[in-house]
This record gives sequence, C-alpha cells and structure tokens, in this order.
Amino acid sequence: MNPASPKYRSKLEEKMAAFLNKRKIKFKYEDGKIPYYVNVRGGKCGACGSVKGILKKRYYVPDFKVGAIVLETKGRLTSAERTKFIAITEVYPSLVLVFQRDNAIRKGRTTTYSEWANENGILNHVGTDLPPKLVAKLKAEAKRVANETKDPTP
Repeated sequence: MNPASPKYRSKLEEKMAAFLNKRKIKFKYEDGKIPYYVNVRGGKCGACGSVKGILKKRYYVPDFKVGAIVLETKGRLTSAERTKFIAITEVYPSLVLVFQRDNAIRKGRTTTYSEWANENGILNHVGTDLPPKLVAKLKAEAKRVANETKDPTP
C-alpha cells in the first residue's frame, strides 16, 4: 500500500501498519511534527520576571497519520508521556492512543492506561484490531484526503 515500506520501531507499529494496509487505509508514518506546549516548572519570564504560566514549545512526531487523525501506538505509557499526551490533545484533539495492553499506569495502582485516557478525554483502544467505527472514520478521512489531492478536471 505505501510505496517504500518503512522500518518500524516496534512490533506493535508493524502490526498497526499491517492492519491499516490490509484495510487499504493510506497513512503516513512518522511524518511531520506537531507543536505543543508544556508548563515549565520553576520557569521565569525573561522579559517581566513572571513565574506564572511559563510554557515551552515542544514537537511531537506521530506514529501514523491518516489525514487529520493521528494514531499513536504505545506499549508502555510513562508519567512523562501521559503529561505530553494531555498537552498534545489540547492542540490536536484527533489523537487516538492504541495500547498494546491495558496495564496499570504504575505499580500499586489500579487505574489502567485506557481508564487514564478516558478520564483525560483522549480517544484510545487496546490492541491493533481497531473497532469498526474507528476503521470507518479512518477510511472516510483517507478518502477525504485522497479527494483533496486529486487534480481538478475542467
């Protein structure tokens, strides 16, 4: 489906690519950067000296993009990544986290990855066998992008 098959960083990414290819959903892998902002702890404004609301611009390279929809595959979800994904969804709400397993967010806690994502309003799914509703949404988005890129005929 995609011309040059890229080298994926994990088996989970390989499985997701295979899933999308099997369903003929065109995607881009690690294509482009999405800017987002994080609070700087102990940060201070150089101009006025304020310590409130100091933000730093960061960039996120998504695993898979289907038009405006981003699929991020995660085997392990660290505290730092949880903070990052909350910040990303503030500027890019069409992020979908695809978890390998629904582990607890850390030892001794009962909250799972999917529960955490749901609590934070982040679309998510466990496993690469995406639900039909999400597959339909991805196909529609891929079709929309394909139609936009076609040359108009007079």
